[in-house]
Amino acid sequence: MLSVGGSLGVGSKYVVMPASALQVRDDKRVLTGATKESLQSLPGYTYTK
Repeated sequence: MLSVGGSLGVGSKYVVMPASALQVRDDKRVLTGATKESLQSLPGYTYTK
């Protein structure tokens, strides 16, 4: 799950990405091939209570 958009958590939304989309480089998790627009166009995820 990633938070995309917004600034300092305001106006952002959560989207779900498969773990296989992440790669580890220099002890950091990197999402390759994604653009800001492609992430923002994904449907939002809402936690259920």
